[in-house]
Amino acid sequence: NMLYRMNLRRAYLPVLVIPIVVSILWHVFNGKLPHTDPGHYFEAAQLNYHVYLDHGFLAALKSSYTQRIWKPILHQTFAVPFLILSGGKIAFSVAIPLVIFFSLLILLLFKIACEFLNDWDSIILTLLVGGVHWIISTSYEYGSEVFIISSLLGCMLFLLRLYKEFDFKNAVFLGFFLALSLCFRPDITLLTLTPALIFFCFQL
Repeated sequence: NMLYRMNLRRAYLPVLVIPIVVSILWHVFNGKLPHTDPGHYFEAAQLNYHVYLDHGFLAALKSSYTQRIWKPILHQTFAVPFLILSGGKIAFSVAIPLVIFFSLLILLLFKIACEFLNDWDSIILTLLVGGVHWIISTSYEYGSEVFIISSLLGCMLFLLRLYKEFDFKNAVFLGFFLALSLCFRPDITLLTLTPALIFFCFQL
């Protein structure tokens, strides 16, 4: 029975990549450069990239902390390694972090659904939520939305697992995603997770 379930999961799990493929195709055929807020975020990434070219890795690392344009949030830093790898290609450096974090969003959404539903229902729910236009469009522009949503989903998944049974590994992952969320958007993180954390503390 367990072997049958594992084989069945391998057969239909690839369905989950449908929203990710849509995101990848959008980036392949999109010709626009980042503008408005995403443009400001990417300006910070380019600034750090040029610091790396002129002064090296340590200077770029310091710059990523001190030179963050108009919002002191982390996600713009994730484009810098891909600017370095691609020799400054903007479209590539925008697309890769967005697709990576959108894939993480889909995976964590599926894992949360599996805490309550069977595999097939979890896949359907993941496709319904992950395929919503607003959700999938967070992976199109270099805003902070896909980054904060995926990290908050990580917090929720491991908080849920800790609520069921304490496990040190889950506590470490919760700490990691909580720190990531606070670095991405501290205001949204506190508004979203404070009630859940208070509830969890009272259950200890």
